[in-house]
Amino acid sequence: MSIVLSMEIRPENIVIVEGQDIKGKIMIEKVLTSRLPSGNIVNSAITDYNGVEMIIKNLLEKNNVKTKKVIVTLDIVNMLIRDFEIPFGKPAEMEGMVKSEMVQNYSASNSDVIEFKKIADIDAEGTKKIKVRAMALSTQIISDYYNLLTSLKLKPVIMDSNANALEKIFSNSTQINGIDTKDESFIVLDFGSVGTVINAVHDGVVQLSRSTSLGLRDLNEYISGKINQFGEHGEYIEQVDFESLEETPVSIAANNFMAQWCNEIQKVIKFALLRLDVNSISNMYIIGEGSQIPGIINLISKNLFIEVKQIDSVSAINFKREEDKTKLYQCINAAGAILRL
Repeated sequence: MSIVLSMEIRPENIVIVEGQDIKGKIMIEKVLTSRLPSGNIVNSAITDYNGVEMIIKNLLEKNNVKTKKVIVTLDIVNMLIRDFEIPFGKPAEMEGMVKSEMVQNYSASNSDVIEFKKIADIDAEGTKKIKVRAMALSTQIISDYYNLLTSLKLKPVIMDSNANALEKIFSNSTQINGIDTKDESFIVLDFGSVGTVINAVHDGVVQLSRSTSLGLRDLNEYISGKINQFGEHGEYIEQVDFESLEETPVSIAANNFMAQWCNEIQKVIKFALLRLDVNSISNMYIIGEGSQIPGIINLISKNLFIEVKQIDSVSAINFKREEDKTKLYQCINAAGAILRL
């Protein structure tokens, strides 16, 4: 596969990976990131078209990027993703059954773009069925990203989802952080600005993706509300340090918020155990901007009674530049979208 750009455009920042798929392994040439002003992206939708366009243009020009083919990957907040069974049939017939199921039973719009993939074969009393994972996404969102990229004289080729990107990485990686994870069940938390996505993985396959609205922005608002009695807004994330033993108004509020956050994550873990039909989750990995808060890993471990780690390396990803190796927590979704299995 030729070198491509893979973009994850989140509410808080843009991550661009320049790389290629070489026989199921990703070689990353460059990792580029830039902050986005609040409100430019809301639930994956572009709300400030010119602002996002200018930031991407400047980022590409500053780093002398000439690659034109682009993949975009989005989180699940604005996607409807469901697993269900359908009778096996001709591709056109199965496509019609999936669309009908998504529209009639799962509230997808008739105008949505609906895609699906087979995740299992099922033999039910002599009738051949398949289990599918279907995804519906607004036509308007797809059109907006297409127009954004073409206005930058780029060539959009694929739109992916973060859950699918992670699955491609884990199904192609025999090791995480140098440790074999084959046949294991684990959780990947993507702790971002406007929410947290919880992915339950078994044997390299993302079996469950759920999101909670509690993210870094909510943490900041919670702290601000506790400290500022008259409604003034403050920025406190930089002051949050769960390694510090000093008790301050910021630390008290941050710990209270994280107790609520952990309760939400615990609910999803319990559901995941039932869904995966396993007795325990071996590990929990954390990615996203929230993973960089000092002491966050120990705090989550103590609250959820599970070992939590950052993802420092996966065997399917290699970096050309030494300075990019520390950016895996930011770029893993965009990197995974490069894989074309």
